[in-house]
Amino acid sequence: ILFSFFSKGVNSMGLFSKCMFSSVEGTILKDGSPVEGVEVTRSYRWINKEEKIETVVTDSKGRFSFKNWTSSSFLSSIIPVEPVIRQKIIFKYQDEEYTGWSFHKHSYADGDEVGVTPIVLQCDLDDEFKRQVPDGYFGICKLSSKPPEK
Repeated sequence: ILFSFFSKGVNSMGLFSKCMFSSVEGTILKDGSPVEGVEVTRSYRWINKEEKIETVVTDSKGRFSFKNWTSSSFLSSIIPVEPVIRQKIIFKYQDEEYTGWSFHKHSYADGDEVGVTPIVLQCDLDDEFKRQVPDGYFGICKLSSKPPEK
């Protein structure tokens, strides 16, 4: 029973499981039109661990998505430390690189980056890199109130 408790935890993510990056859905535009074939790389770095990276490519409607990303740590579950998780989403298109999202997350809760999950973004490659939300993330992406059309 004790093993079951430690392997499954007390919630759906598990006792030692932490949300490093909430799920993300987005659309990439250029000149007002969706862009197919953009390489989208999402990454995070937590504590002194190696940076974790995953990459997808936009579809014909410029859409991309990533599932909720978790990691686990026994030590961080028993020793209270403020989390600092460096998050990034980078776009590569026609030999250019764009920062869509850059944020330092300070909690392990799903959706805490902007208060909702999934994080829904509209990203225009023509926009400038800037702070998008007061005391929030930087990048070219703006929060969207609706998920990309399927």
